[in-house]
Amino acid sequence: MDDYAVYLNTYRKVLDNQPLGAAQKRNLLTFVKTFVKYMHLKKLMQINTLENIELPSKGEQVPKALYDVGEVEVILQQPLLFGVKGLRDRAILETFFATGIRRGELVKLNIDDIDFNKRLIRVHGKGKKERLVPVSQRGCEWIAFYIGKIRPMFAFIGSGKALYLANNGKRYAWLILNGSFLMAL
Repeated sequence: MDDYAVYLNTYRKVLDNQPLGAAQKRNLLTFVKTFVKYMHLKKLMQINTLENIELPSKGEQVPKALYDVGEVEVILQQPLLFGVKGLRDRAILETFFATGIRRGELVKLNIDDIDFNKRLIRVHGKGKKERLVPVSQRGCEWIAFYIGKIRPMFAFIGSGKALYLANNGKRYAWLILNGSFLMAL
């Protein structure tokens, strides 16, 4: 098994002469380990010699971008076609884009969770955990614009501290942007 691992480390792919990735090497070693385990279970081998062998780490995979900058800009322009609600929706999209927070975290945001000076947002995440998330300057500008100009058009006494308000002036329970379902809580 050690010799096979060394072989995989030196192997180059035929098409592009690149080495195998960490996940691919782990998969190939797993096949061998599983095969030997199967042989032992079928009584074709007396002992499973690879039982205690640890496999190498898969390594960290960097997510691939789904859209380029131009495509993201086109997506962010869409809500502007819908007036005041569209401006609110644009602020929501900018917040998502600027922070990478989850949908459920966005609807829990309160006005006092935003620190414009440090450009941080206090996020109430899964399992009642809180964390500080950096937000871009552009994201801060959209949030500030929303709080100053748009939110007052939706707010009433019962709105509380909720940052993003639905059409009825309450915190979102379902987040719908321009008629298309985006999230459920």
